[in-house]
Amino acid sequence: MRNLPFLVLLFLLSSCVTPLMEEASQIKLLSLEEKLESNCSSIGLVYGGSSMGNNTGGDMENSMNEVMNKAYQKGANAVYLKAMNSATGGTGVVAEALSCEDVRGDKYPREEVNG
Repeated sequence: MRNLPFLVLLFLLSSCVTPLMEEASQIKLLSLEEKLESNCSSIGLVYGGSSMGNNTGGDMENSMNEVMNKAYQKGANAVYLKAMNSATGGTGVVAEALSCEDVRGDKYPREEVNG
């Protein structure tokens, strides 16, 4: 019983993290210019929010992970960030999930190799 407060604290801290799904890590975050040039169609809006992180940076990362996970679940290969608001009470993110013909499904485009 002496360890109960420690176990409760450990549970609360571990439950605050929103992990990024491996598949969602392949979704590309587009600028407005890239969105307009990439022949994209909108799948819908996705939302993420976190107010349980240890700091604003942690809340921002959790919120973006939630957005990317939801975009992946909707079948998106890209997202366009529409709004992000961070304050001491937490972080909220709104993004548009996109299906783009001219965007590779990875975060870091690879150079094409000829030959």
